[in-house]
Amino acid sequence: LTLFGSEGNIHLDTHTAPVFRPTSGEPRPLELPSDVPDPYSEFVRAVASGTGPSVTGTDGRAALAIIDAAYRSAREGRTITVEPAP
Repeated sequence: LTLFGSEGNIHLDTHTAPVFRPTSGEPRPLELPSDVPDPYSEFVRAVASGTGPSVTGTDGRAALAIIDAAYRSAREGRTITVEPAP
């Protein structure tokens, strides 16, 4: 899977480490987070501290837009542009 963005692209597959290829400059390894917050603990922490969650609804919506665009691109055989979240 290759994701194309305004600043470069990211290539992901099951055989190699993820790589970020900027539009200018050298490709570099992309470090993905190794720890994903537990949603229940996150909820309790946010309520108890009065702060928002570390991953917001806007973040989730943006992730779903990217996933939807990937499926549409595969189905339609064309590039799908994902607009930034407002």
